[in-house]
Formats: sequence, structure tokens, C-alpha cells
Amino acid sequence: MPGGEDILKGTRLTSHGRTISRTSVLLLAVVLAAALALRLLHLYAVSQTAFVDFHQVFTASDMHFTWKWAKQIADGDWLGRHPYHPYGDWRRQIAPME
Repeated sequence: MPGGEDILKGTRLTSHGRTISRTSVLLLAVVLAAALALRLLHLYAVSQTAFVDFHQVFTASDMHFTWKWAKQIADGDWLGRHPYHPYGDWRRQIAPME
């Protein structure tokens, strides 16, 4: 840097005619970092429960049907040539296919 000066010292960012101070940018960074840390903590807490495998255990759930559909796509049926139509046991009891 020329003359050893800090180019950002005392400068302000502008956006759409508004002046944004470095303090505001720093505060935003702290809030975003805290939000990310909270989300990661929640993800870790949930990963230690049965909720992670819920879609595989409870086969009548919408999550299970969506998981099977995603597996079809991952197995190569990208264009949906064999569409997956979920029809669980509880649906058969309410509205039989006949």
C-alpha cells in the first residue's frame, strides 16, 4: 500500500445513494455469523435424533414418497418416464383404487 496507509480506514461504503458505515457492515457480519452458528448447532442436535431416518421408517409419510421419487431421479429417470404416484395404505382405506 502506498505510504503504508490503510485504504479502508475512515471510508464508507455506498449503496443506492445511502452511506453504510463500517460498524453497520461489522454488525451485519456478526449477526449472520451468529445465525449460521445457531443453524449448525440445530443441525447437529437434530442429527442425533431419529428424525434423520424418519422418512425410511415411517413408509406411509409424504417424506418417504418424496425420498423414493428422488431415488428414481438419482437412478437415472431424469425425464420422469416412470412417474411415481404415491398411494399409501391409509389412502387405500379412504379411497380404494376400484
